[in-house]
Amino acid sequence: MAYSEEEQHRRDIDWFFTDQSGRIFHIASGGGILPKRIQEDDNNRLISGVLRLISAEFKTEINQNVINIIGYQDQSPERRDLYFESFINFAKLGLFSFDNSILGNFENQKYHLVAKPTNGFLNYNDFVQLTRVELPIIKTDIRIDNFNSFDLISLI
Repeated sequence: MAYSEEEQHRRDIDWFFTDQSGRIFHIASGGGILPKRIQEDDNNRLISGVLRLISAEFKTEINQNVINIIGYQDQSPERRDLYFESFINFAKLGLFSFDNSILGNFENQKYHLVAKPTNGFLNYNDFVQLTRVELPIIKTDIRIDNFNSFDLISLI
């Protein structure tokens, strides 16, 4: 079932894809528009649930620029920890975890890396073997060394 425009506005939807290198990406929409391919992908609603089947525990790294990108400089350490928690959990599973750079702006297409695995990653072929769920595949590689915001939607 496709995501409605209203649902995209109201929810912080987790969506997923893989690149040519077999890396899996988790994206938190932050109330932003989803790429057409994701809006119409029925598997996307299943993926968060099937990720619980995976028992990987990768080491992670947090993007130190995130606090400046999202304007959390004045937030308490507890509030910052809450923000990072789900992104770190996805990175521990071997996914590269991104967030919307302008939360609540439906037209925004800029995203930034929040957390990533540092000692390998969950390979797409292994993911499909474990879960029997396929992801949209993009025909490019995402530069994960870029900790700044970039237009992710145009790549999908």
